[in-house]
Amino acid sequence: MEGCKSVIASAEEQEKQELWKNRPIYSAPVRIANWNEDLFLEEEQFRVANYKRDHCMLLVQKTRKMFKNLLTPVTLADESPFIMYGLTYQLKACDLPNKLVPETGYKATYGLYLSGLMNEKDIELATHFIHGCGLTASPDRPPCVRNTFKFVGCDGQTDGQSIYYGDDVYIRIYESGTDGHLFVQCENSTFDDFGGHLKLRLTQSPDFYCRFKMFHWDPQLREETKGSGFAPNTRIIIQHTASGQNL
Repeated sequence: MEGCKSVIASAEEQEKQELWKNRPIYSAPVRIANWNEDLFLEEEQFRVANYKRDHCMLLVQKTRKMFKNLLTPVTLADESPFIMYGLTYQLKACDLPNKLVPETGYKATYGLYLSGLMNEKDIELATHFIHGCGLTASPDRPPCVRNTFKFVGCDGQTDGQSIYYGDDVYIRIYESGTDGHLFVQCENSTFDDFGGHLKLRLTQSPDFYCRFKMFHWDPQLREETKGSGFAPNTRIIIQHTASGQNL
């Protein structure tokens, strides 16, 4: 019995030693290290977050407002015999696939629309299109602010006049968040991207790099159709005047 008691006492003593080793050195309310600075930093971050929330400056709030601005529905120009300056149109690339599903065996659907684009950096600055925003090809068909444009004459043409093959035109996005209008501009090519697709962006200052010409789709008919008008939903070539590349 004495041997058994000594074994139990030894085990209890060992357990007490383990508990002593693992005891908390500080009680719960005690702070260590740079606790004061950490507390101030936490309070400051909380204050800044509340300020941004109250003034709609949080990224999620800006993104929500940006979608509301850019996806506002737009009414396209009424049906008419000819394309005209100052009216609202969509620019559609008919031959580009907008949906690829090779695994299922379905046929791809075609048609991409020229559309404005805002990245995270742009959203930090504004919730609507500003100078420097990019453009892309989007499958979204419903006409809205981001995918509708107007043609502006480069040589004094007025709104309501017909556009003719061979005319130099500016392409202006329907609406922007700036005081003035924003025009489609083709950036200068560099050695890294020479020969590739045109890089487009929106600019407040229309210049020579914002000029585009429209030609008949059939190369054999381009000369004889120059100077004549064309109807909406016509397949045409839009060519950048400065580089000679097609849009």
